[in-house]
Amino acid sequence: MFLLRHISFGSLNFPPLTSLALVYFSSFYCFIVGQYWFAHHVDVLLYQFFHMIYNMTC
Repeated sequence: MFLLRHISFGSLNFPPLTSLALVYFSSFYCFIVGQYWFAHHVDVLLYQFFHMIYNMTC
């Protein structure tokens, strides 16, 4: 709703509270996505690593 109102007025001047909330939510969203991506890829790398060790030893 905030974005539609400001775009319809053609101005990108957000109120301080709105811009602060947008920055907070975007950084929080990036943090969650980054945590998920990092955890997923670490799981895959560890799985491949242990699978390689298992193939060499067994």
